[in-house]
Amino acid sequence: MFWDKKSSEEQQQIIADALEKNIGYFKHPVLGVPGSFLDREVFPVSEKTKNYSFLSTFVQNPNHIGVHTLQKSEEFFGGTQQLERDVLRICAEEIMQAEVNSYDGYIAPGGTEGNIQALWTYRNFFQSKFQSASQSAFQSKNHARTDSIAVVCSEDSHYSIAKGANLLSLSYQEIPVNEMTRQMSQEDISRTVSNLQEQGVENFIFVLNMGTTMFGSVDDINEFSKALEGVDINFRVHVDAAFGGFIYPLINLENTMNFSHPLINSMTLDAHKMLQAPYGTGIFLIRKNYMNYTVTEEARYVKGLESTLCGSRSGANAVAIWMILYSYGSEGGKEFCHSLIEKTDYLCKNLDKKNIRYFRDPMMNIVTIKAEDLDEKIANKFYLVPDRHDRTVKWYKIVVMDHVNQPLMEQFIQCLEAK
Repeated sequence: MFWDKKSSEEQQQIIADALEKNIGYFKHPVLGVPGSFLDREVFPVSEKTKNYSFLSTFVQNPNHIGVHTLQKSEEFFGGTQQLERDVLRICAEEIMQAEVNSYDGYIAPGGTEGNIQALWTYRNFFQSKFQSASQSAFQSKNHARTDSIAVVCSEDSHYSIAKGANLLSLSYQEIPVNEMTRQMSQEDISRTVSNLQEQGVENFIFVLNMGTTMFGSVDDINEFSKALEGVDINFRVHVDAAFGGFIYPLINLENTMNFSHPLINSMTLDAHKMLQAPYGTGIFLIRKNYMNYTVTEEARYVKGLESTLCGSRSGANAVAIWMILYSYGSEGGKEFCHSLIEKTDYLCKNLDKKNIRYFRDPMMNIVTIKAEDLDEKIANKFYLVPDRHDRTVKWYKIVVMDHVNQPLMEQFIQCLEAK
């Protein structure tokens, strides 16, 4: 897991070169592209702006429609598309241990789309068994019934999984977790699969978590694998690493829930969480030869395969992620993550002293406190997030991000002591 750190000057030059390779609305006779630079009346460009590569990318407004890890894609913005491919390479090969060029993917508007993209892909993949090779997933008149395909995940999974199942008309089933460990048991996994089979489900889309939204819990891939041993079913596994993808693998260097594991087929990460990138910087990664299952053949004017849910998207967001990754380098990224873990450790030690019950994965920066052990006024004062708003709160969540400094934690701890 290693990529170099680049100086600000190096980054500026690389991004300037990438923008130079893109079409320029001033320097090229562009008549057919349905886009332009940012409106100059609303967003005036100064000489100072030109010296900031990220702002320059926003001004030039590259559209990264398509999937650029495939052989063909739109050439108008090839320079910044290469920076997106570099981001995907770091995420897939360096962080998630994929073999070189063994994956496809794109930078999506967020983790929700990445998760739905995975469900969409696998629904069409399972349906493709009932169609000829010459038919697209949209053209087949002999689809497998959607009720023969089920999405199965932990009860702690992000709501985007339920949303995706609803959009795609797929069966959706949550598996209960232990209240204090937040883990699914082998028995519950096996029982859920067996019950769904009795209901006519033949194909399974399993979603595992690397850092659940409320608890930061990480599903045990080894326990999951054991639960499926000897079970004769069709299935694919997607990992929702929207929160944990940019911290857990950098802290847990023995992590095996990545592309080195034969069961893992796709992953979602979110740069706008731990990387502190602008919102709209989710990352979807999947093994080769799967993006063709979501090709929209009707997008004939788009060169290459248009396989994404969103279509057009900002190239500036890809550049933002690229800049963050290279500003830190892999070693700087690890140091940053370890600094968050140290602050989280300090918080947990003080909770232990007060006998306050909580859940926390030791390699994550989320601490979720039992509501019974915390005064609601304190939770509200520090903007802690409850597990629910519709019923009695059971848990309150703390996320130790970069802005959570020592004085802020001391202020919270002092309120606990005064309780």
